[in-house]
Amino acid sequence: MAGDWYREFISQHEENPGRPRDWQAACWDLEGVMEEAARDPETGEIGELDMTDPDTRKYVEKQYPYLSKAASEFLISRGEILTPTAMAIFLDELMKEMRTALLRLQRVAGGDYSLDHHLQMLPQYRKAKPDGQHSAAVTGDRTSPAQRPSAVRLLEAYCRAKQTSPRTLARWRCVFTALDALPAQEAVRDRRGAQRWLDSLVGAGTPPRGHRTVRETWLSACNAVFGWGVQHDHVEVNPFEKCKVEVPRQTSTREAGKAFTDDEAVTILSAALRVEAVPWGRQEHHWAAVRRWVPWLLAYTGARVGELAQLRTQDIERRDCGPVLRITPDAGTVKTGKARTVPIHVHLVEMGLLDYVEAVAACLGKQGPLFYRPQTKAPSKPPADWVSERLARWVRDLGITDPAVQPNHGWRHLFKQRARKAGIEPGIRDAICGHKPRGVAEAYEHATVEEMADAMRKFPRYQVE
Repeated sequence: MAGDWYREFISQHEENPGRPRDWQAACWDLEGVMEEAARDPETGEIGELDMTDPDTRKYVEKQYPYLSKAASEFLISRGEILTPTAMAIFLDELMKEMRTALLRLQRVAGGDYSLDHHLQMLPQYRKAKPDGQHSAAVTGDRTSPAQRPSAVRLLEAYCRAKQTSPRTLARWRCVFTALDALPAQEAVRDRRGAQRWLDSLVGAGTPPRGHRTVRETWLSACNAVFGWGVQHDHVEVNPFEKCKVEVPRQTSTREAGKAFTDDEAVTILSAALRVEAVPWGRQEHHWAAVRRWVPWLLAYTGARVGELAQLRTQDIERRDCGPVLRITPDAGTVKTGKARTVPIHVHLVEMGLLDYVEAVAACLGKQGPLFYRPQTKAPSKPPADWVSERLARWVRDLGITDPAVQPNHGWRHLFKQRARKAGIEPGIRDAICGHKPRGVAEAYEHATVEEMADAMRKFPRYQVE
């Protein structure tokens, strides 16, 4: 599995590796952590790295968090669930492959495209099949044991019938893979078994799962899929129907609630203004563009970060009422599944947003993504997700560390607050943000783009030096 991670990582970066010194610096960082983790505290000598040692693993995960993140994302994409012992072995192997990958990309960035002998030696990854016939997550169905559908197959049937987004299938697959991987004696057969399983999920995993994650992802997914399975006669019972996961009440002293404070907003927007443009064609170009423009777009649209991260040049249009951006399922996942048009604030125009869009269009032939590199093959996850996650880490690194405010979603709350203070009508600010109408009556009062453009002229500018 670690070798397959190497194969995928190399394929993502080999075509456009960037600068050798960047990979060299990354390799030095990793090697420094490996050496310190393997150093004997008494003699100072460097021995063999042992990730099965709890203290060693804890040190590595703290000093080099990318390792655990890469492992977690890879395992989720492959639908693999590892025991703690297996995870320690996997991390040990992954660290070695990661160092080899960084050295290979350093050579490629320097112009050395010689045959990758290490890649030729790696065995092909093959997912292990569940032991025995306990792949059926619920044993009360009408089919014989050999014919019982696995939990993953039930999920796939649900997604086909409901026509859910690929993102939903990718996000939920690990849940149902975990169900299929349960030993026969621990298989979920009734509500009590389901509740025990859900309780065991809290605090498990890397990083540890929280109560809210288990309730809103694991329980919600199982309840929806097995409820559908019962309705359509695929399974006999839905053991998750009456299960509950209690989320501890969180206290917060923030006056701004879930929105950014004025100081936090200024900190982020000021940092965005300081980002220097990178010439087109360089590997860092898109990341610089993300930091420069996406925070400002979030601030002036109230849109979800994923909706903006997947914007394309053709989604920016000039209308009689002014420039607009189109948030559409054609570009990627939209939570509501419905397209909407959002006026572009005049401040964004003055800062040169439209000039940036035209420059990208000129390089890509009029059509293409604004904030990520066009893909030559299907990525393991939507590129907009990578953009969103990386931007969130950048915001946290700026010092916005209060866990009560989300590093990207805080803009959505702040936009609604500022729009209300500016006197923008509730129905219009909901239409701009893509929120559902507040009642049957409002559903009849569809806000036009012209009305939203007029309202956006009332939206106050951010005063940032």
